[in-house]
Amino acid sequence: MPGTVVETRVKAGEPIKKGAPLCVLSAMKMETGLASPLDAVIERVVVAKGDVLKAGDLLVVLKPSN
Repeated sequence: MPGTVVETRVKAGEPIKKGAPLCVLSAMKMETGLASPLDAVIERVVVAKGDVLKAGDLLVVLKPSN
């Protein structure tokens, strides 16, 4: 289902913990937060506010932290 990026909550180089919010997406008038699946450093934020997405699109690149 297509959706739109409402907000990005991280920046490249930022260290994050598992469960930290990465971005907020909106589809069919419903907002959904995307959380980090692991402790990591943000390598790159691929999307920006207002981008229209489809299933499988890359949003954020994470580098696992040790």
